[in-house]
Amino acid sequence: MRLRSDGQLAPEAILAAARAGLTVFDTAHAYGEAGPGDNERLVARALRAAGWQGSARIVTKGGMTRPGGAWVPDGRAKVIAADCEASLAVLDGLPIDLYLIHAPDPRTPWRTSVRALARLADRGLVQRVGVANVTRGQLDEALQLAPIAAVQVALSPFEDRALRGGVVARCTELGLTLIAHSPLGGPRRAGTLARRRGLTEIAARHNVTVAETALAWLLHLSPNIVAIPGARRPESVRSAASAVALELDDDDRAALTAAFGGSHGPARDPKVSASAGLSGRGEVVLVMGISGAGKSRLAADYVRHGYVRLNRDERGSSLRALAGELDELLAAGVHRAVLDNTYLTRAARSRVVESAQRHSLPVRCV
Repeated sequence: MRLRSDGQLAPEAILAAARAGLTVFDTAHAYGEAGPGDNERLVARALRAAGWQGSARIVTKGGMTRPGGAWVPDGRAKVIAADCEASLAVLDGLPIDLYLIHAPDPRTPWRTSVRALARLADRGLVQRVGVANVTRGQLDEALQLAPIAAVQVALSPFEDRALRGGVVARCTELGLTLIAHSPLGGPRRAGTLARRRGLTEIAARHNVTVAETALAWLLHLSPNIVAIPGARRPESVRSAASAVALELDDDDRAALTAAFGGSHGPARDPKVSASAGLSGRGEVVLVMGISGAGKSRLAADYVRHGYVRLNRDERGSSLRALAGELDELLAAGVHRAVLDNTYLTRAARSRVVESAQRHSLPVRCV
């Protein structure tokens, strides 16, 4: 659970969490309205007031600075070490179960930040370490440098880059805990869930709230996912705990996936088929590259051999819309298609791969 700043309600929310069986409390040195460490201090005081300090598992984060009033990543080794020591001081004796780098710092080599993280565990300052707000590539590099135990990323019905980018798949493969922050889309978007087609009907059928239904759907995506919705009131805590026990059947999950905008599952790598192509029964070709790399010229060669071309610039649509057009073409009987857009990331390719897989066609990347 992520506890929002509310000094009066925090002890009540902590007690409600304890009674509901929730023991993980997420915070960060950068959280809080009164300055660095404010939210950590609030969590520590609330845990002690509730008598729960011996059973709670605290997750906190460091590696942020505030040079001009806004928080930005600062992955320098000395900053990560100083932030961790400051967190320990504010928590006043409560141990840190999991310490995360808040976000990669583009100004600092990622390996420098991760090695600094590893030293925190080596020194015994924290029990476990992890990373937050990373890509699949950054996670893989971190795994080579530190004993990464958990990953925290945004994951919700509104935000699926961690799924499509392969972070969820990697965590599932390696047994790493994936902590989904903002699992209902954050305060600004959570209220729009009730307008999602089909969601309210499923929630009513199970006699639960739309938020509980959305959380249950998210938790069903992988057994490694732990959701941490923000909570400041006891009723919000109890609602989040109820979502863990909610069982959704296959029809429920399929309907929710449609309500949330498409296929949500761990993105798979495009599969290269040596036998597919001009002489095969069909395929979808992704021509990848930066602007000016010759994608259009290569796509034209495929068109001359009977492939249907889908290009974002020509059609004035998004990559997501192109995947929808591809799905319609394949459903209509087209078996060869070429898409020449800047598909440099796993997440960008995933919708096309899923469309092809639904029609049992291989995908070839060029």
